[in-house]
Amino acid sequence: MRKRLAIVLLLFTIAAHAMAEQREPANHVPGRGSEEVGMNFQLRDAQGKLHFVDSLTGKQGTVLLFISTQCQISHAYTKRMNSLHEDYKSRGITIIGVVSNINEPVETIENFAQRNLRFTVYKDVNCQASRSLGAQVTPEAVFINNHNQVVYRGRIDNARDPLQVTSNDLRDAIEASLEGKSLSTREVRAFGCVIKCSM
Repeated sequence: MRKRLAIVLLLFTIAAHAMAEQREPANHVPGRGSEEVGMNFQLRDAQGKLHFVDSLTGKQGTVLLFISTQCQISHAYTKRMNSLHEDYKSRGITIIGVVSNINEPVETIENFAQRNLRFTVYKDVNCQASRSLGAQVTPEAVFINNHNQVVYRGRIDNARDPLQVTSNDLRDAIEASLEGKSLSTREVRAFGCVIKCSM
């Protein structure tokens, strides 16, 4: 009996060590099966018109970029966000800018977008989008494939300074999806300014 117990304990210890070695780095959130999301929340355009987000999606997928007109970290990504739009619009990926902060009115968003961005930016109505998709900071990206599945959520890349970027997390997820690879939801913790849904 004691011999059997010792063998069971040994096998348990070996399995525990194997699982520990396979864990992802600390900044990675464990992947889940691809989440199918409801796309029934609304975004407001510069003219005040409401759009259900599923009417704005691309044929091959959609990236919602949660940004801010006030956050300097978000501003540091302006050129990279514009590049994403230019690089993927002809490949069926739609880039949508989303501002959730309660203290950023539609007029301010539109003025900022016209001066700085090449893609359309919308106001998140009552933080429906950020809450539905789990976005917490700006900038933060959520990539939804053409089956309405979230396949990536988190940072655009790993460095505010573009010269220090070594991991293009969002681009990698988009490329994998376009190549037809089956992906589980991958989350890489975003960094930036906290989204404010209430005063």
